[in-house]
Amino acid sequence: MAIPPPMRQRGFTMVELIIAIALALTLTIAGTLALNKVQDLSYVIAQRSDMQENARSAFNFLATDISLAGTGMPVGGVALPAFTIPANAPTYGSAFSICCNTFLLDASNHPFLYSAEGGWSYPPHLGPDYKPEPLITLTYVDSVVSMLGGAANATCAQPPMVLDQYNVTITDIAQGAQITFSNCTNIADPADPANALKIGDALLVCDGTCAAGVITALPGANAVQLVSGDPLNFNQPSAATGNIQALKVSGAYPPGATATRIKIVTYYLDPSSGPDGLKGTADDGPPFRLMRRVNAGSAVVLAENILDMQVSYDLYDDSNSSAQDAGEQNPARITPGLIRNVNLFLTVRSPLPNRNGAYQGISLATSVAPRNLSYQNRYQ
Repeated sequence: MAIPPPMRQRGFTMVELIIAIALALTLTIAGTLALNKVQDLSYVIAQRSDMQENARSAFNFLATDISLAGTGMPVGGVALPAFTIPANAPTYGSAFSICCNTFLLDASNHPFLYSAEGGWSYPPHLGPDYKPEPLITLTYVDSVVSMLGGAANATCAQPPMVLDQYNVTITDIAQGAQITFSNCTNIADPADPANALKIGDALLVCDGTCAAGVITALPGANAVQLVSGDPLNFNQPSAATGNIQALKVSGAYPPGATATRIKIVTYYLDPSSGPDGLKGTADDGPPFRLMRRVNAGSAVVLAENILDMQVSYDLYDDSNSSAQDAGEQNPARITPGLIRNVNLFLTVRSPLPNRNGAYQGISLATSVAPRNLSYQNRYQ
């Protein structure tokens, strides 16, 4: 039998090998680039989702407070204690403490608590004389605490009733006043401790005219005390006007006075510390945190990585039937009674940079009508 010759074993030539390696590298690089693109796109989508959620959460709080501004408040505002030295000026919250920001003054140069104020100058003002300035401060009666219930007996009409449905008793104490609520209400409801009255809450006390005060002590027996030295400088028994003592008629507190809690809500931007690592110095800057402070309580962070936020107003003067520009920010022309819409503009950036060290950013804008300040909208 003839034996066939052995088959010749032939491998790849050098050229074929180089081509194969080049093709493999090309496919590997293309796959890597495609994967990077997918990862970058996924990162962008995640970051944008975080930014939108961050911004919309802040807008939701702002829109709610703006729409409530003025609820239950006197139309012309509430007079605050008249002061003779700046240290006694009634103030509201800022970035580092309750300080530095005084309420608008009326024609007699006396401070007034209006339903909406602030935002006349764009914050924050940075420099050697830095101080945090609020974007906007809004005031309204707290509807939650108004429904605290009390004793269910024949003397109480329909418990639980609103907190100011029943009269309160006001008495003078050292350096202030004490307010005792009716037994038909319960200011320290153990079933609802989160909404019970507490130290630092602001009260609106009315009987024909109104005054505001800040709770400094809870002595029990359904009573609260408003003593001088409160964080907002509302409790000034020696002031000539604008205090709880100004409610007296012929030297005595009226028997028909009522009291309920109000919310004084301040929004401001808290800057990041600069290279020196210290807050409140000239090198502070973006990104900012949007803060919300209620009465004399602690400020709460609503949104982070804020690059820019502005508040402007649509105004309408009923006295001469004239509209003013939405961006007008001249305090000589703006008064709370002219506000028809509050315009909000917010720019946020991504919390982390991309692989190239660049940050993403988005801007959102909205307009909210403070329906309790006026029934008229300039566009109607």
